[in-house]
Amino acid sequence: MSHLADARMRRLDEMSVPDVVTDRLRRALHARREHARERLNDSEGRTESADHVCQQLRRGLIHMESAELQRLYDDHRISATTRCRLQRSLDREEARLADT
Repeated sequence: MSHLADARMRRLDEMSVPDVVTDRLRRALHARREHARERLNDSEGRTESADHVCQQLRRGLIHMESAELQRLYDDHRISATTRCRLQRSLDREEARLADT
């Protein structure tokens, strides 16, 4: 699971969005990763597939990034072209998740 989180962090570093956005997404990813660990190590002995939990985490982060893109656009901090380009990338990533 840490490999996926590391990849997500690298992806965040590559995106050309304000640092405040990257910081917010990093915090959210860290919180989701911790939540997944807790779910995988449930005290009642129930476990979920690590792949399933990772997929849920990835999907949640994509939705968060989409919402943040919309907020940046609404606040006139990014152009419509930038928002569409980044949203298409997120949409493709989400479609790949649906195929797994």
